[in-house]
This record gives sequence, C-alpha cells and structure tokens, in this order.
Amino acid sequence: MFNRISVLLFIAVLAVLPIARAQVTATYYSMDFGENFPHAFVHLTGTRDDGTPVNKYLGFSARTVTPAILVSAVSGEVIRRTPRYIDVSEPRFALVLTDEQFEAINSVADYWEDNKLSYDLNQRNCIHFVADTLHVIGLTVNWESEFFKKPKGFLREVGRLNVGYVIDLEDAPASYANTAHGLD
Repeated sequence: MFNRISVLLFIAVLAVLPIARAQVTATYYSMDFGENFPHAFVHLTGTRDDGTPVNKYLGFSARTVTPAILVSAVSGEVIRRTPRYIDVSEPRFALVLTDEQFEAINSVADYWEDNKLSYDLNQRNCIHFVADTLHVIGLTVNWESEFFKKPKGFLREVGRLNVGYVIDLEDAPASYANTAHGLD
C-alpha cells in the first residue's frame, strides 16, 4: 500500500519527466525583390496534436508574373508548395502554434483561394496575405504600415510589435531553412 510520501514522490517524478507534446511552428520568411514570387510567406512544420505531420508553405502571388502587376489587379493564387528559392529566403521570426492557430492560418489560405482573390500590388499582395495569417493567430499587425510593399521591413515591424510572442530569427544561421523546425 502506498503511503502519502510515496504518492507525493511519484507525482513529483511525473512532474519532471519530459512529456512529448505535439507542436507546429510557423516560420515567416522574406526575400529581396527579384523574379521569384511570393516575397513573403509562412512555412508550417511540426506535428499536430493528433500526430499528423506538417510541412507546408503558404504564400500569395500573381498567377502569372508580368509587368501588368505594376499597374493593375491580376489573377492571383495561393502558393501551397515549397518555394524553389527557400535557400535564398530569410527567416525573420517563428512561433509555436496551437492547433486552433494552425487551423486559422489554413482558413485564411482557403478563403483567399476559394474566393479567387486577385493579386494587386497596392491592396492584396503577398504581404497582405501574410498579414492576414498573422492577424488571425492573434499577433499585432500595423494595418497602416509603410511596409506593405517591403517584405523584409514588414516582417521586421511585426517582430518588433510582438516581442515576447515570436522568436526573432533575424540572425539565424543559413542552415535554418533546411531544418525541420529550426527551433530545436
């Protein structure tokens, strides 16, 4: 029969044992301007609470990149594949998501895709998409930001507005993009 001390000792041991828990990390990237689109996107990696592995990229871009994007709205698309230029993109910050936050980010992507939103450099570009994903998970976004055409500046601003909620990756090693989480 267990005495009170044995039970307390057992509970204390359980409290310090590492508990495996699921987690999905959202890492927000930007890249300097060039021929590759989108210039801002989120990479979701990890394991959901139900054990489902996650490794997806979400961004928004013009379906066809032509000079027309500079003067008018064009057909847009949600990018759900690995950007071929991940190695030249820079991780700006990351955060661990709850399953609810993970679903909220996916809901944003679904909404933009299902409603066939057009790409508009001034009103609905890759940064606006990223801003929506940040907003739905509860991060502060400056909707009056001067950086809605500057991915690096925008994500740096979001990082500053959410100190304590995000993990700053501004000086992350180049190998970060090739790791499963980058936070281990």
